[in-house]
Amino acid sequence: MTEKLPWLALKGITGVGWVLFQRLVQAFGSPAAVFEADGADLRQIRGVSPAIAQAICTFRDWGRVEAELHRVSAAGAQLLTLDNATFPPSLKEIPYPPAFLFIRGEVTPADTLAVALVGTRGASYYGLKVCRRLARDLAGHGVTVVSGLARGIDTAAHQGALVAGGRSLAVLGCGLDVV
Repeated sequence: MTEKLPWLALKGITGVGWVLFQRLVQAFGSPAAVFEADGADLRQIRGVSPAIAQAICTFRDWGRVEAELHRVSAAGAQLLTLDNATFPPSLKEIPYPPAFLFIRGEVTPADTLAVALVGTRGASYYGLKVCRRLARDLAGHGVTVVSGLARGIDTAAHQGALVAGGRSLAVLGCGLDVV
C-alpha cells in the first residue's frame, strides 16, 4: 500500500490537477520521485508555481494520506494506479487519463469490450424501456455495460445488463462512500 501513497499525496497538493500531475510524473518518472525533486527542478515544469513547488518540497502529511487509503480499504475498495497492468486500457488511451481510480470489485479483461449507456434522470417510459432492452442485448452478447448509477437511464442500463446475466460497471463522479 505504501507505493500508492505518493500517487494520492501528489494529487492532493493544491494546484496539482490531472494535467500537471502527468507532467510531473513524466518529468521525474514517478509520483515518489516528484517528492524527491528539489524546488528548482520542480519550477522548470510548465504549470508549477513557486507555491506548488514549495507545497511539494515541504509535504510531510503522510499520515493523513495513509489514513485516506485505509478508509478506501475499509470501504472494500482499492486504489488502482495508471501504472497498474489491470488499469482499463481504453482509459490509458485518452489524452489525459486519470492517474488513479478507486475501485470496488474488479475490472476484468472481458471489460475491454464495453459500452457506456448514460442519459437523463427524468427519462420517459419509452426511453427506459429501450435502454433496458439495449443493455440486455449488449450484455447478452458479452459486452460490459458501463453507466453512472444515477436514476433514470443509468439505472435502466444496469438493470438490463443484470437481467441478461452480464457485467455492469458503475463509474461514480463522487467518492465510493457517497451515492
